[in-house]
Amino acid sequence: MMRIVADENIPMVNEYFGQYGEITRLAGRSISPEDVMSADILLVRSVTEVNERLLRGASVKFVGSATIGEDHIDTSYLKGQGVAYSNAPGANATSVVEYVFAAIIEWCCLKGRVLDSLSIGIIGVGSIGKELARVSKALGLDVFCYDPPQNIGASGQVPSAVMRADIISIHTPLTTEGSDPTYHLVDDEFLNALSSKQLLINSSRGAVVNNDQLTHFLSERSETVDVVLDVWEGEPSVNLTLVDQVLLATPHIAGYSFDGKVQATAMLAQSYAQLFAKPYIGPSSSNVGNDREAFGIPAHLSLLHGLSQAVRYAFDIRIDDRKMRRLKSLSCSGSSFDSYRKNYPKRREFSCFQFNYSPDQEQLAQQLKVMGFHIAQVCAEPDSNSIFNSPSATNI
Repeated sequence: MMRIVADENIPMVNEYFGQYGEITRLAGRSISPEDVMSADILLVRSVTEVNERLLRGASVKFVGSATIGEDHIDTSYLKGQGVAYSNAPGANATSVVEYVFAAIIEWCCLKGRVLDSLSIGIIGVGSIGKELARVSKALGLDVFCYDPPQNIGASGQVPSAVMRADIISIHTPLTTEGSDPTYHLVDDEFLNALSSKQLLINSSRGAVVNNDQLTHFLSERSETVDVVLDVWEGEPSVNLTLVDQVLLATPHIAGYSFDGKVQATAMLAQSYAQLFAKPYIGPSSSNVGNDREAFGIPAHLSLLHGLSQAVRYAFDIRIDDRKMRRLKSLSCSGSSFDSYRKNYPKRREFSCFQFNYSPDQEQLAQQLKVMGFHIAQVCAEPDSNSIFNSPSATNI
């Protein structure tokens, strides 16, 4: 029987890979050469560096990374050793886009901004950036994109239209070579071009933003750009001063929806089966959990506050922000950072929720539909004081 070593935070490994061999689950950061020496399959996330140091002399035949990024994988080494490799591009795209809009809507509520009057600059137009652009356009935002490797904008300098956008959201891989390296893309020069009316979001890789320069920049100015960070240089040890300075701080969980993580596991199992001509049998839908949760929103709320209530019902980013800030009071913030991610609550994507709305909430319903929620019209108006659960509705 084949031996499989898997990061303990990859969900449903047994359901997808148990058909192929015996599974040993380990903490991703501590996977060692000894752990993989006799393994046939290695399944990792972004916290495990897969290179010659880890794999020299090992019997690994397939490496699967349950992420889109590859900065933790020495793909050249794998190719030279004849080790098959697959990752999971797009598996967490929906989750990250939902995170970005949760942050944007919180910012709009705090600053009194109107969502469909805003512009967004997207740096990095892979699967996540493309999905963010699609949803943003459908919600009425003006969208400007930049991604020189994909021939979207010229090399060397971020276009002024992107830099002047109300919101700048970064979705690049971490690269240090080539004509457009992304390492420390956001530095003093980049930051000095921004204004206090803008929002900067990084949910890509921590080192795309120079954290030390950002800390200094924010400490030197009383009015400056608002910043949302989900990723940090030096994870799991993070700059705790910077945590205090940003508008929203979260512990690398933007792509951590349960649905996205399961999709990544499924993609790796399908790739393995295809590469090695093995049968593939996925788990039943009841094991994954496809139940849809219905809710309503008081009809008297404004469009923005209705959006806020709905998004918070599905994913309240403020909870992750509060828990991230509590790391400051802990002596071992690095281990606490990892522990929170390991024990992260099961976060379902917006498609697992159904907004039951009254006829006068049509505009809100259509915006939530664009964001991925299911919608259903009901005759009765929701209670004026609270969100409620109601199964009685006409599906749309």
